[in-house]
Amino acid sequence: MIDKRYPWQIDDYRYLLKLKGRLPQALLIDGAKGLGGINLANTFIQSLLCENPDLNGNYCGLCNSCSLYSLNSHPDYYCLSVEEDEKAITISSVRATTEFLAVSTHLGHHKVVLVEDANLLNINSSNALLKILEEPPSYAVFILLSDNVGKLLPTIVSRCQKYKLSVPDISVAKAYLADKNIANSEFWLTYNNNCPLFNVEITEEQFDLLIKVLSKPSVDKIYDFTNSIENKNNAIIFEFIIKWLSDLISYKLTGVLKYFTAYEDAFIDLAPKENTSKTFYLQDKLNFLLEWASHPLNHKLQLENILFQYQQVFVK
Repeated sequence: MIDKRYPWQIDDYRYLLKLKGRLPQALLIDGAKGLGGINLANTFIQSLLCENPDLNGNYCGLCNSCSLYSLNSHPDYYCLSVEEDEKAITISSVRATTEFLAVSTHLGHHKVVLVEDANLLNINSSNALLKILEEPPSYAVFILLSDNVGKLLPTIVSRCQKYKLSVPDISVAKAYLADKNIANSEFWLTYNNNCPLFNVEITEEQFDLLIKVLSKPSVDKIYDFTNSIENKNNAIIFEFIIKWLSDLISYKLTGVLKYFTAYEDAFIDLAPKENTSKTFYLQDKLNFLLEWASHPLNHKLQLENILFQYQQVFVK
């Protein structure tokens, strides 16, 4: 067997293998994207479909079923995900799942449906999926992945057996990142709540400029930063500012930082000047704008406006 798991997924995988003795028809795996849930789910699905699993339930990697799965052409596997050019899982995609399940199994005992990013189901596709989950074929197994269970219909969640992914110890996460050559890797690890599989979507130069803007906001620094981003999607930057504001409020009230522990000196200077009502208003605005971050706006002007509002947080 070729081991596709990450080092911190050993206990998670053991738990899933034990489920094979009494397999639920719907399993909801809950965890941040940076924990590798898709990798774990695919490894488990291959073990379910394998024709010659070992005594522990691991897939063999050699049988016809394993070969077809590796080639992404297994007739008993279907992945329900967001289609290209769509922002949500559509009802037409769920209907295709119904068609897939209408025919019995080809090679084994199960037909498996993986629902990637289940929190991206819209209201229509959620209701369509719920109908299948209420009366699934006996051979159907659903595995749902979500990094935000709160966005799922409660009726869908109630139909699933839930499992929360493990977060690796800091030493395990650091060991994994040691040879990845990521600038500011320890910061990004803390920023992403010890989830090691993160993408750094801004350059090291942009990172330094953004920290300077947030630490000591000024007109010149704002323009230096916004000129460096080339009108890119603002979602990653908005999330960064939201977490910075969260730490600012936390530090003012409790003296504790969650994300930006390496920049305490900046918070020592900023906290006494901060206007909490303005900070909460800006947080709310940023959370709203996150829903529209991919909209074809002039992102540079939008970001400049946000950073000028951030500057006003420290004006009494």
